Amino acid sequence: MAAQYCDAEDLNNYLGPTIAVTGLASFLGFVASSSLFANDLFLRSMISLASGFLAVMSTAIVTIRNKTKFDIKVPFFFAQFVVPCKR
Repeated sequence: MAAQYCDAEDLNNYLGPTIAVTGLASFLGFVASSSLFANDLFLRSMISLASGFLAVMSTAIVTIRNKTKFDIKVPFFFAQFVVPCKR
C-alpha cells in the first residue's frame, strides 16, 4: 500500500505536471521563434518571457521531486516484501 501511495504521489504531483509544463514551455518557445508574430515585437517578447518562466517552474518542480525522493521510496517498499527464493 505504501509503495502504491508513493508511486501515485510521484506521478500525480511531480512527474505529470513536469511533463505538461515542459511541453507548454517548449511549444511557447517554438511559437515565439516562428513567423506567426513577426511584426509584433512586444507579443513575441511576452511569449518568450512566459516560455522562460514555465521552464523555470518545470526546473523547480523537478528539484522538489528529487528532494522528496518518492521515486526512490517505491523500490524500497517493494524490496521489503520480496522473499528470496530458496534452492
